[in-house]
Amino acid sequence: MQFVFFKNQFAPYLPSIIKSVLIVLIICCVLIQPMRTISFDSHSLTRVDEKCIKYLDQTLLRATIAYGLCRATNAAVSFLQEIDVGFEAIGTITLNPFEFLDPLNDLVERFSWILLAAMASIGIQEFLIRFIPDSIVNFILLPGLIMWLTGLWTNKYFKINLLSIGKQFVLLAVILRFIIPAEVAVNNWIYDYHLKNKYDQSINHIQIRVEEIKEKAPVEELSTVDSEGGQHQQKNGTWNKIKSNFAKTQNAFSVVGDMSSKLMEFKDWLKTKIPDLFDNFISLIIVFIINTIFLPVFTLWLIVYLLRIITDSQFGREAEKKFKGKVFQKT
Repeated sequence: MQFVFFKNQFAPYLPSIIKSVLIVLIICCVLIQPMRTISFDSHSLTRVDEKCIKYLDQTLLRATIAYGLCRATNAAVSFLQEIDVGFEAIGTITLNPFEFLDPLNDLVERFSWILLAAMASIGIQEFLIRFIPDSIVNFILLPGLIMWLTGLWTNKYFKINLLSIGKQFVLLAVILRFIIPAEVAVNNWIYDYHLKNKYDQSINHIQIRVEEIKEKAPVEELSTVDSEGGQHQQKNGTWNKIKSNFAKTQNAFSVVGDMSSKLMEFKDWLKTKIPDLFDNFISLIIVFIINTIFLPVFTLWLIVYLLRIITDSQFGREAEKKFKGKVFQKT
């Protein structure tokens, strides 16, 4: 009889009691170090974070290699675009036979900006994975659990809906804790199965082309100064001076003709290699935009979108409207 009375009296509170017990257990896992070690700081979770950090380090290394190759290409192209050929007898001649390299130089310059943005994105993601998990547990999950527990029993006594706020905090903590590792894992999968071969082939082809350009460029002929006359000045005799000037002028024109043929030969060869450089740089741009910019930006938008749904607010709405207005504005 007493059991039936007890059951009837506490039956309405049974779901709240069960929820409270579970919430208290989770709070204990946050506050008590041994329990936290086997739960929130468990080996399985830390191993996932370590794999994500390792992948980000590899991505940063790839971006660094591409950036170094980008600067090497830019240096080679810039050198070819500025050619000064000086002769003592006929003055200084400035040749510009490689103006057609301007589009490639601009593409490489823009690509270097993309790589800088990619490296910044990688650094931000690694920072979030290294330092955010503990902050999420301590400053979002724990307050959410306490408000949830308090709201279960005292929500009707407060004007503020602690129960709803606590649930929102807990859900937000779960999303923030796992969305960055999930995005990194998806990025890793996309790279391994769809982008890796494109990256390797593009890097190898660009390295080969840059080395070929450095080897075949007529460096000595691109900057020639005939200064033998200044080193061997004649001390007397008008006839000797006339012969010397004539010899220097003849030698200068001979060098110009020889240099011109070499430049034309090198220019024709270079024109056959530029399309390959263009194709490979564009392939690298696609790889890094997808791998280090598109998915992180999409993840950031997803976080804002989910936060807006969870809190039922207009958070980020104005920024989203402005972005859409600039991107999709009518012309």
